[in-house]
Amino acid sequence: MVDLASVLTANGKQYYAGKPISPQECQKYGLSPYLPSSELIKAVNLAIFLEKRPLLLKGEPGCGKTTLAQAVAYELGLPYETWYIKSTTRARDGLYTYDAVGRLHDAQLARMNEASNSKVGQGVATELDIEATVAKIGREGILLQPVLIPPRSNRTDLVLLIDQEGSMVPFPDLSRQLVETAEQGGRLRTTNVFYFHDYPNEYLYRHPAMLDAKAVSEVLEEIGERAAVLIVSDGGAARGNFDQERVDNTKVWIEQLQQSVRYYAWLNPMPSECWRQTTAGEIARFVPMFEMSPQGMNAAISVLRGRYIVVKELNESLCF
Repeated sequence: MVDLASVLTANGKQYYAGKPISPQECQKYGLSPYLPSSELIKAVNLAIFLEKRPLLLKGEPGCGKTTLAQAVAYELGLPYETWYIKSTTRARDGLYTYDAVGRLHDAQLARMNEASNSKVGQGVATELDIEATVAKIGREGILLQPVLIPPRSNRTDLVLLIDQEGSMVPFPDLSRQLVETAEQGGRLRTTNVFYFHDYPNEYLYRHPAMLDAKAVSEVLEEIGERAAVLIVSDGGAARGNFDQERVDNTKVWIEQLQQSVRYYAWLNPMPSECWRQTTAGEIARFVPMFEMSPQGMNAAISVLRGRYIVVKELNESLCF
């Protein structure tokens, strides 16, 4: 198992060690003595590595959920704030969002703009021409009216292929957030979401419970070359195992995908240090795979923009 404390230290980040709190400190700061288990310490550090994603603790009243939060805040020198919830409270009321797909929309727009600049839209002028509007402000010194143009017709698609069940069970919120953000649309023409388990065999599924099947060949025929395909899977890294059959079948499927689309990327919710000697590490040798961190997301966006990334750099990031 990877030592997350060492990984965080190497990246200049704090990590939680679960240090005991002395009786004097407890009395002075109003804390409770707390000794977390090694599993809890790993969970906290994984949340820190994933750029402050929330960590959900479940348990009976009095088991120490609040005490852990206080202990982490105290050891890391962070403010401790409470949020009391009730039956009508929604998770989104906590103002936490992870707009991963929104960042991928930017990659789509960058590729679309290159082609759309040479195309003349038709219809009522409703789309903001950013460059022309900025130039107008420069000429007139004030913005009285933005420059609008007819909608451009060359909007492209985003296709999400999400691994479900198995080793992806710990990441249900991530998958849900990706889908919810993608369905907001933006300037993408459509967003297609399909689910699979381990690797697409003959079918992809429109429902996360593996319902409403559609043949892989049919999906690939429909998505079109201009679509950007985002694959979301831990590739078995969460369990730390290696499955040669999964590697082989994934390679066959990726070869099919390459015949239909030009741009695709793989986002892995596990840190790249956890890919070594697992199925994910082997898959990353023939698929542009990135961890779901700001750096990994930026690299994935570069791939979806059609920018070339040297294989050696990918291997170094995997510590091969």
